Amino acid sequence: MFERFSIASRRVVFVARWEAGFVGSEVIDSEHLLLGLLRVDPITLQFIAQPITLVSVREAAIRWRVPGEKLPTSVDLTIGADVKLAFENAGSFADAHRSSLVRTEHLLLALMTITTSHAAVILGEADASLSRLEQLVSGIQNNRDQDGAQFLITDLDFLRDF
Repeated sequence: MFERFSIASRRVVFVARWEAGFVGSEVIDSEHLLLGLLRVDPITLQFIAQPITLVSVREAAIRWRVPGEKLPTSVDLTIGADVKLAFENAGSFADAHRSSLVRTEHLLLALMTITTSHAAVILGEADASLSRLEQLVSGIQNNRDQDGAQFLITDLDFLRDF
């Protein structure tokens, strides 16, 4: 499923899994994917009128789930229905924009278009602009590799506490 994902997109999924386990969720949901995007490629969120932070997204996520005990990374987590749909839609957006890679921008666009997802609600509350994101995605250089250069080894410091 992830063979078309850019390195940065794969990192988003990795961090989303960690975020879900951190709050004791047995399901990787759209808000966890949004947290992954914030950690791995915060530049993608430049189209949002009111900046969102890791803390604000975590606080918003509590509306849907009471945090539980941290889950070790060795435990497999289920991918939620909204996230599965986001993965499928992101692939479709990549195809529509003639990109061989599913980039972080495609993942974010997919999350925003699943209007019932927790991530879409959070993004809507931050006055995210779907049209501005679509312009961003359409302006991506064809097949330019997304190596996640913004994602530094220091970004993994949060794993020490796990």
